[in-house]
Amino acid sequence: MSFFHGTRNDAFTAHIGLCVTTDESAARRYGRNGLVVELEIDTDALRILSADVSREDIDANNWPGDTAASAAAIVADGYDAVAYTDMDCDGNTHPTLRLLTPAAVAAVVVVEVTES
Repeated sequence: MSFFHGTRNDAFTAHIGLCVTTDESAARRYGRNGLVVELEIDTDALRILSADVSREDIDANNWPGDTAASAAAIVADGYDAVAYTDMDCDGNTHPTLRLLTPAAVAAVVVVEVTES
């Protein structure tokens, strides 16, 4: 499945905690003046938790897997990643997949890296 990641860093490295989206425009907003990375991730072998984010969580900037404790709890339940609707700093929502295990990171294949 195709995903995108935007970063203002000058390099990309897949890592535990990496957030990706199927929304290329969202990745471009995150990668302003940086990079946009197109990825292929084989999600078939991954256990993915689908999480709802409440208005209270959004207001508190509390996202699934965003803290060590939250990520550890999701992984302890047997999941490799968590999918949820995220919001960027401009208030735009987009689907997000946060990778939480070495297996999830190993499933990442970089297709293309471009400057945004």
